[in-house]
Amino acid sequence: MKEKKILITGASIAGPTLAYWLNRYGFSVIVAERAPEPRLGGQNIDVKGPAKEIAIKMGIEDIIRKKNTTERGIRWVNGENKTLAEFPKESSLSMTQELEILRGDLVQILYEHTRDDVEYRFDEYISNLKQSAKDVEVTFSSGRLESFDLVIAAEGIGSTTRKLAFGHQPEFNYLGLYTAYVTINKAASDSSWARWRNAAKGIVFLLRPDNYGSTRASITFTAEENEYKDLSRES
Repeated sequence: MKEKKILITGASIAGPTLAYWLNRYGFSVIVAERAPEPRLGGQNIDVKGPAKEIAIKMGIEDIIRKKNTTERGIRWVNGENKTLAEFPKESSLSMTQELEILRGDLVQILYEHTRDDVEYRFDEYISNLKQSAKDVEVTFSSGRLESFDLVIAAEGIGSTTRKLAFGHQPEFNYLGLYTAYVTINKAASDSSWARWRNAAKGIVFLLRPDNYGSTRASITFTAEENEYKDLSRES
């Protein structure tokens, strides 16, 4: 099966995971990533249900567990940081899961788990696609021209590869909310609990501990579409 050559675009979570399984079943796999190296930013994600089963089958469950964010559960608090409700991760009502990990840590785990068997090409993306009855001819941003039996786009919203393949981008309906994600220094009031605060004017603050001694924060607010572009940091 190694003569079957597959190109995956995107080296985040879906791309390397798919590359692992395709390689395991005998395909020759190349992963192209626009960024010059693995993109390790991002907030908390949880590995549960089918994702946990896949992690177990890939042999990376214990590695993920060791990179746990240390979050014990979530507390709903008021403006004075008084706890109004508390749900430890063992509770079915908690947003904290057994395998809670930062997105970037999971990306790094998947990359290290596959890089010896899968060819990664960073700082590379598809600039043109041409499909025939027998293969897909790919022109890369570097000018390299190659043919593949299959091209799979494992990219996020606004994927340029999907636009090349289908000729259009998906349409999105704005729902009235924006969320900003930031990493901030850990304050004296921060602990191993996540904290959720519903504030005035539809603003929601969420603070979550990480395993690097900092705090991952998100601020969700209502606004007209693109209104955030005119807001200052103080707003």
